[in-house]
Amino acid sequence: MILWTQKIFNWTLYLTAFTPLIFFRDVPFAYPIGKMVFFRGIISFLTIFFLIIIIYSIVEKRRISDFFPNFENIKKYLIHPLGLALLGVFLSVILSTLFAINPYRAFFGELDRQSGLLAYL
Repeated sequence: MILWTQKIFNWTLYLTAFTPLIFFRDVPFAYPIGKMVFFRGIISFLTIFFLIIIIYSIVEKRRISDFFPNFENIKKYLIHPLGLALLGVFLSVILSTLFAINPYRAFFGELDRQSGLLAYL
């Protein structure tokens, strides 16, 4: 199971490189909508897949680092100044969504800009 989980994760992450090539012709904003649907679809798939791996590792009493060898290095990346800056940006976006005048728009963003919390996650 370890090898195919890494292969699935790697190939779906490689698919995100093709995001700039995607566009839909029959929608009002052809270029951003196509990219948004494609990228969010891939990220949704990866999130569900990662949750399945976490549940499997809990049931089988295995470590997540058995499936993803670099997962143990995440503490090192979070302590780095760039990691702290990214955490600060995410925290500020979450706080601005919680205290927004229109929380629905703050969470989902506008159709043409995709600048909501969901786009940052």
